[in-house]
Amino acid sequence: DFIDFEDEAVWNSMRENNIGVFQMEGDRAGKLLSDMLSPETIRNIRSNEAGKGVKYMDLLSLVNAAQRPAGSSYVDAVTHGRFKDNGHSALNKFLAPTLGNLVYQEQILNFLVDFCGYSAGRADVIRRGIG
Repeated sequence: DFIDFEDEAVWNSMRENNIGVFQMEGDRAGKLLSDMLSPETIRNIRSNEAGKGVKYMDLLSLVNAAQRPAGSSYVDAVTHGRFKDNGHSALNKFLAPTLGNLVYQEQILNFLVDFCGYSAGRADVIRRGIG
């Protein structure tokens, strides 16, 4: 069997009704999900060259991250599809799934290894220090 994770009808139904969507049932999470999956936000993301490869699952993960303690400007930017330009094309491509932001622990590890030349072990020590 095949599950199409890019089926727009499914994502539109989640935008309209977040009941039963894991970790998205609360009012704030539902609002963030609705904003992130709005046609305007999707257009904003896909109009950016880096956003052409962003998948709906990336956006769902990003909404999940945005509902954690974070600055309001960050939450507003990601839920409206605004990319952060980091001034380096390779870095922008690396961070495209999170709209130009370093969000996840795995990203921190990969950033330190790929861009800073750290060993995986040293990168993990730094990641643990961050939290």
